[in-house]
Amino acid sequence: MIQALLEPLAYLAPSVPKPQQAIADGFSRVGFSVMRLAAVLLAFAFAGLFTPSASAQNAVAHQQFVFAYRLLQREEYKLSMQAFDEYLARFPGDEKKGDALYYRGLLDRNVGHNVTAIGYLEQNVAPLHVPDHAVLFLKGQIYSDLEQHQKAVGALEAIDMQTLDSDTKASIFICVARVIAGLITCPLQRLN
Repeated sequence: MIQALLEPLAYLAPSVPKPQQAIADGFSRVGFSVMRLAAVLLAFAFAGLFTPSASAQNAVAHQQFVFAYRLLQREEYKLSMQAFDEYLARFPGDEKKGDALYYRGLLDRNVGHNVTAIGYLEQNVAPLHVPDHAVLFLKGQIYSDLEQHQKAVGALEAIDMQTLDSDTKASIFICVARVIAGLITCPLQRLN
């Protein structure tokens, strides 16, 4: 019925093409064909020019970091180690690399792998979220465990105590006392 109503008006626009025809004509006038467009897109894809955007990569890196951190919170230490290793391997330039190195060092210290732990911390990548005093304190603890007391003292002395709460200060002072005791007893043990 509507078609019958429109037919008397057809003389008003006799040269207007159907929408599908207009689109096809537009492509052919510009010189593009669907095949050419597909070929160009495939060439870009194979050349590696289509990579995930920076924001997509940051989102994936963030997801991997959070996954590893949540495993750590759930005390799934072995899985957390693996997840942080994957994060560090896949996203070596991510902004949270320093945080991941800290947590990886902390995990290794907790299982007694102090040499590996200090290797992570000695990369000296500034963490984004972990406070500096926590990194230095962990370094001091690990150096003390490794009986590298001079390095332990250096790490612990570098901590700015002015802004820390009293519990954190007490923990640091206990560690310093332990390091000093190690400095005093180490030469005596070697003489015996």
